[in-house]
Amino acid sequence: METTVVIPCINSEDVIVDCIESLNSKEIPIIIVDNGSNDQTLKKVLNLKLNITVIQANKNLGWGNAANLGIQKANTKYALLLNPDIKFMTKNPINNFEKLIKQYPNIGMASCITRNEKMEKENGRITFFSKIEKNTLKNIREIPEGDTCSTISCVYGGAIIFFDVKKFHSVNGFDKNCFLYLEEDDLCYRMKKKYHMNVIFPSIEALHLGSHSSKIPNLTWWKNWHWVWSDLYFKKKYNFKFIFLNNLYKIFSWSLKTSIYFLINKKKYYLYSGRLNGALAFLFGKKAMDNTPLANFNNAKGIFGSIKINKNENYTLSK
Repeated sequence: METTVVIPCINSEDVIVDCIESLNSKEIPIIIVDNGSNDQTLKKVLNLKLNITVIQANKNLGWGNAANLGIQKANTKYALLLNPDIKFMTKNPINNFEKLIKQYPNIGMASCITRNEKMEKENGRITFFSKIEKNTLKNIREIPEGDTCSTISCVYGGAIIFFDVKKFHSVNGFDKNCFLYLEEDDLCYRMKKKYHMNVIFPSIEALHLGSHSSKIPNLTWWKNWHWVWSDLYFKKKYNFKFIFLNNLYKIFSWSLKTSIYFLINKKKYYLYSGRLNGALAFLFGKKAMDNTPLANFNNAKGIFGSIKINKNENYTLSK
């Protein structure tokens, strides 16, 4: 086999079996990097009786660090990194990826078309390092026909990435300081600096359920905390100007919204509380890897103390 599949997961029992079965292969080596699941995820995976290796991390490593660990264990030329809430719609996706990537010797990483539950395309978002203003593009999610070399206005997310393993290691993989979010943008940026192409193959398509990868306490709070922390971290990493001045305004806005929604809308309270605490934590020098969620216990803790559990949460609120 030329490809190893790597799937980081935590409490992914609802989606991971469909993800693996959509690969349509009984021989492909699959590495599951488990970040501390306490549900039936691993039992369901091992019951499939496939070529699966499970790596159990001693802590919640997050997405990028778990991916680093899994890809380090891959003994193949390529690695396909997946979120567990991916379900391929194209048959034999790995064969397709292998055939396509060989047409471009300088590819560092590739992806395909992902669609959300409404069947809308997800690719093409503006990255943190883009110099293009969002309002200058007619459709920031538009993907040109044919294989597409991703530019600053056409970059894919991390739900599906097909790697040339040597090139992945040549840029030192994902940033180890990041727990979750934007690490794929950062890797894409570093691949470009090494003159490796990042390509989207539109002939391969997959359904991305989004926010169904994990079930952990206070998921909305945690995801918004890490989104803001990562956004600030990578902007500082690449010396973006006005980073703190711009976010002083956001912190004021999030503080106001956190106070208001605490009284009238608890779902949005967790969203803005997560963003506020993520920003303050970054400004006060807190590291992302020092504040990571557990699968079975609400350990969410903000600048001003513990965050109570959102008992009614069964999805991630992002806006």
